[in-house]
Amino acid sequence: MTSEDILEICERAGAVGAVTHAEFANFVIVLSRSKKVDNEWVNIENCYMPVEGKVAMARADHARQEKKMFVQPLTVLVNTEQSLTVQVVIQSEIYGTSVGTATSRLGKGTNAEKEQPYEVAETSAIGRALAGFGYGILPGSGLASAEDMERVDGVERKAAGKVFSMSANQRNTVISLYRELHGGTEVETLAGLDAMWMATWKKKFVEALSPEASSVIGKLMERKKEGKAAENGNKPKTHWLDDPTNRAKFWAEVGKIQVTGTKLDEAVVRQILGVEKMHAYAGTANEALHAIQQFAATANKAAEKS
Repeated sequence: MTSEDILEICERAGAVGAVTHAEFANFVIVLSRSKKVDNEWVNIENCYMPVEGKVAMARADHARQEKKMFVQPLTVLVNTEQSLTVQVVIQSEIYGTSVGTATSRLGKGTNAEKEQPYEVAETSAIGRALAGFGYGILPGSGLASAEDMERVDGVERKAAGKVFSMSANQRNTVISLYRELHGGTEVETLAGLDAMWMATWKKKFVEALSPEASSVIGKLMERKKEGKAAENGNKPKTHWLDDPTNRAKFWAEVGKIQVTGTKLDEAVVRQILGVEKMHAYAGTANEALHAIQQFAATANKAAEKS
């Protein structure tokens, strides 16, 4: 099964609230098992979302919708020499309550079940509870997590840890959040995102990978919440410009950047960064400097040709 096949399956799985399965395709594990079909043994491959991926989806979904999710303390239902069965209850401010139950086979289970029965059962129960909200349910996998299926005899892991490009939904979400925070035109927004990606990952925004986009979405959502807190009269987090040393260092670095026919005063810098006020810029000082340097390089190159 190729990366494109996995991504197509995740896209078919659709969205849960504010997240899509395609955004978390890099978590997906492909498992294979032999099955007899028309008197012949064939390998059947299916995609499964591990519990780690389901948890990442749930956290991102609740963060984007500014809602909370609570995992209640583990409840032991059965504890004998042969098996340990536990129950996990998850409460969501969006979807209500979901219950997951799972068992570690102490007698005939895997080594992990015998050596770490509580951890194995709890992980599986959490995965099933999250599946009750819709997280990680991929075509052909049902409610099972990858961890559940790997405990089945004859199942073999075929692929894991694949890293996928940013999905269309992630791209639109990043652009929307960035523009909401910074303002500016679409061209200015894309330039700002290019600067952000270059400063952090040494690549352009169009080359972004899914985990990178998820990380940025989380950060932008946090900045958006900080802005709302300020509007409601709560004290927002300090901006890096509020520190005299950082501010002096930033403007000193800006002063070293030469742009043909242009003086880089604050008004020009604000225009480059796409903000009406410097404190409205949500990126770091390094990201701001990189955006200004890119602007300078482009302007100087254009001046040389004219």
